[in-house]
Order: sequence, then C-alpha cells, then structure tokens
Amino acid sequence: MNKKFLKTDLQSDMSVKGLFFLPSQVEDNEDWANGVVEYSDTGIVITLFDDFNVDTPLDFGKLNQFDVVHCLTECGERLSFFDVCQNRFSNHSSGFKISEYRSNLMISSNLEYVSSLDTLRTKKCSFSFVGMNDWIEKDYYSNVGKSVMPNSDVKNEMTDIKIENKNYLISEKTLITEKYQLPDVSFIIKNSLELSNNSKEESLSISEYKKVVFEINRLLALVLGKYQQIEYLECIEPDKNPLKIKIYRLFFIQQGVESLKQIRSPLIDYKEYSNNFNKLYQCFFDQREKIEPIIENYISDKILPTFAIKSLVNISKTLEMYHRTYVYTEPEVNKEFLYKKNKVLEFIEKEFEENPVKDELKSQLSFVKEEPSFSGKISKLLKSVPDDLRNLFRNGKEISKVSKRITETRNYLTHGGDKNNYPDRYQEISEIIDIIIKLRCITDYYLLKELGFQSELIIESLMDYNGPYQRLFY
Repeated sequence: MNKKFLKTDLQSDMSVKGLFFLPSQVEDNEDWANGVVEYSDTGIVITLFDDFNVDTPLDFGKLNQFDVVHCLTECGERLSFFDVCQNRFSNHSSGFKISEYRSNLMISSNLEYVSSLDTLRTKKCSFSFVGMNDWIEKDYYSNVGKSVMPNSDVKNEMTDIKIENKNYLISEKTLITEKYQLPDVSFIIKNSLELSNNSKEESLSISEYKKVVFEINRLLALVLGKYQQIEYLECIEPDKNPLKIKIYRLFFIQQGVESLKQIRSPLIDYKEYSNNFNKLYQCFFDQREKIEPIIENYISDKILPTFAIKSLVNISKTLEMYHRTYVYTEPEVNKEFLYKKNKVLEFIEKEFEENPVKDELKSQLSFVKEEPSFSGKISKLLKSVPDDLRNLFRNGKEISKVSKRITETRNYLTHGGDKNNYPDRYQEISEIIDIIIKLRCITDYYLLKELGFQSELIIESLMDYNGPYQRLFY
C-alpha cells in the first residue's frame, strides 16, 4: 500500500493512502480529508472518507468539480490531480461521509505541489508508453555460468539523435536495474525516450514538453500501426534543483474499447525502426508544421471509437489533407491573361461605379479554380501508389468508381439532403469497413514515405502476414 509513485512505472494497479486538500488549504491541515488514490488502466480514482471543506455547500444532485487537488501520501510524496470531478457521494446518519472523485491527470513530486504545468521549467524529460518493452526486442540477458545476467551491451544503453535547427535532442534509453528479494535476484527493464533542449540558456515549460511528447507519441503510433498510451512523463533537474516530477495518465482511454497492454504485430518492427531512427525524427521535425496535423487527424480517428461511416469520412479527409499539403501545386500564372483580366476589372470598376451588378461581375472574373475536386484528389492518390497497393482495386475504372462513392458518402454526411441525390454512397457495413482498411493502408504508405522510410520496406511491412493489413493481401 505504501509505495511511491516516483519509484514506480505503474505497470500494475496501485493504491496509496494520503491526506487530500485544495490549493487554498495548503497552510491549514485541519481541513484536509483522509482518503485513498487508486491508479489503474481504467483511470485515477480518489476515495475520500470525508469531503473537502468548501465555502459553498453541496447541492443535492450537483457534484463538485475542482481544477486542482493536492495529496500528501503516507510516504511523504506530493501528488497533484487535475480536472477533478466528483463521481458519487454518500452521507450516513452517523455523520460518516464517502466521496469519490475521478481525475484524468496526476503529477507526483518529491518537493512541492504542482498547480500549473506552465510554471515549471526544465531542460530534460523522459517518457515511455505502455508496451514499449514488448516492442523493443533486445537481447537483454546472457548466460554467465549457471546464471542469467543482464547483457552488458544493452545495460544503461543510450542512442542519441540531435534534431538539427530545432534545439531538440532525442535519446532512446535502456536501463536494467537489479532487484534483490532474497534468495533471488530479479532485473527490472526500463525502455524510455528522453527529450532534451540543446540550448544552454533556455529551458522549456512542462506544457511545451508535453506538447512535443504527444506529437512524438502520435508519430510512433503511425510507425507501430497502433496507438499506445503514454505511461508517464518524468522531469528531473539534477544540476540546479533536486526536483523530480512524474506525470501520469496523459491520455484518457475509453473503457471496453481495446486492451492497450501489449503491442501485437507492429507495422514497422523495432529493427527497421532503429535503423531509421535518425532519419525518422529529423524528417518529422523538418516538416513538423506540415505533417503533424495530418498525423494527428489520422491517429485520432484510429484511437477514438466512432461509427464506421464517420470513420470513412475522417480517413478520406486525412487523404485530402495529404494531397493539399504534398501533392497539389498551384498552376503557373499566365502573365498576359492576368494583365488583360486586370484591365477588364479596372473598366468594370470605372464604368459600373453605381451599378449593383458591379460586385457580381468582378467576383465572376476573379474566380479561379484553385484545386482539383475532392474525387479527383482521392483518385490521384489511389492511382499513384505502387502496383502492390494499386492491385487492391481491379483497375483504373474501379478506382474512379470508388473515388466517386467516397465523395458521395462524404457529401451526404457533410451536407445532408435527399438520399436519392447520392445513389452511389457507401451503405453496407462490410463495404464500409473494407474501404476504410484499404484507405488506411494507403495513408500509412504515403505518410511513412514522407518520414524517410524506403518504399520497398513500407510495402513489405504493409503486406506482412502477421501485420495489421493481413485481410487485404491473404
């Protein structure tokens, strides 16, 4: 029961006793409430055997909400909970009261209570996601006589990459520590990524690190083919300040959707990922402003449960974003045409000064079709992939038909109206799921290619018998 969060990676559930209070009650421990915090895959639950002594009485049917709640654990650890909402409460005739709260984010600290992520600044943080040890397959152990010992080649191993022009240094770390529980000795393996700021003068706020960590996690979700929950984010300033903080529960997972404990059949295996380690992150940060919104839209659709038909609209939107960012180029301006058009606009401005049709004439002359149609964008992307992926469709004629059906489906769900105006839209659930998987496969190809992976490797990974797209190729 009396474990410290700072020394735990939270691979399993935890329960810790403590005293809970609001930021305004830090100096007055008479108002602190006894309780227990329970951490598990399903969330963070605080159970109080009393309640916070707040000025406003609790109305029947109205539950408390707090921006921040602090806790001093039995071990002397300082916890801070954010976005705390009361889940239920009960009053007993004896005066005994039980209140239950839920929180989506928890910070543990060894020195001070944390009320804002913007005020804390550091030059380094490390983070890990659930299942990282399963993905990073290294030869952790070697035989030494009759004993099995940690392999010296991977013990405390670190791989560094410096992101040029971005002041970021990303490191992959493997740490193996011994745990003695006589008469046996066991070893704890911890794989993590470390993000630091190369600037000697500057430090970043925890909020800024958190933003970049989310971006990296979405990037890895693309590489893995599956989103993995961030397990923790840890910040340490050993040189100037002994403060240690650890942030848990950075992403809220809906219950009953899918087990996130293990990574099964990753899209890109760890060996290929490590071979492309430098190129992947450099490519990502070089085009961060362009590619990150596309990845965010794509990964968000994959991890948040929704109706299949809505997911089809979302994945087609991702492809449209990709086309607009990486494929479409503005046509060259015909200078002679532009000169004559401006002359006509000047004439209209002068001769039709008081005429109400002036603006309408000018708008019609000014209109230039800037981009191909939505259907044209989808069709071009489906036709431009290598043969192994293009063969998911019988021929160019089928691609044109599929593009039209996707467009009608998207237009119907976006604009509504008479169903008879969209006769070719997708309606059968089996067809919808099939086209979603095909579009995701093609999206993976384009995004991984922009991130520096070789086309042959991507195709091989997409067509892997044990991979996420097995049903398309076997």
